[in-house]
Amino acid sequence: MQRNRGAELSINGQILPGLRFNGGATLIDADLRRTAQGANDGHTAIGIPNYTINGNLEYDLPFLRGATLVGRVENTGKQWVNTSNTLHLPVWTRFDLGARYTFAVAHKPLTLRFGVDNLANTRYWASAFNGYLLQGLPRTFKFSFTTDL
Repeated sequence: MQRNRGAELSINGQILPGLRFNGGATLIDADLRRTAQGANDGHTAIGIPNYTINGNLEYDLPFLRGATLVGRVENTGKQWVNTSNTLHLPVWTRFDLGARYTFAVAHKPLTLRFGVDNLANTRYWASAFNGYLLQGLPRTFKFSFTTDL
């Protein structure tokens, strides 16, 4: 049995005209209970970080209407790899950067997005799950566009 207790805080809003913040933090205490012969009672569950912190800044470019720069940081705390809590994944931090541009084509809004996740190409273990380690993605480039028909 696993008991999760914790707290989560989210903050979002406009700091200045054209500058927005969205972020939050989570603290989790994921205790194991009623384990076989009580061997791991009170230990922390596998793959549950003790905390996560993330923040996202958006800045609308004043000289190009519809253009926005986006920066994101994510920090994830220690995660146990085994139920005996003798091996853990280290704390990791990832930085992402992106941009979007929204404009009209034939009176229909079109949004172009470009982003780079894991900007520093940091190697990290993202999580432990069901006896497996999940590796974080390397630097990843993304491009997309959306429109309303």
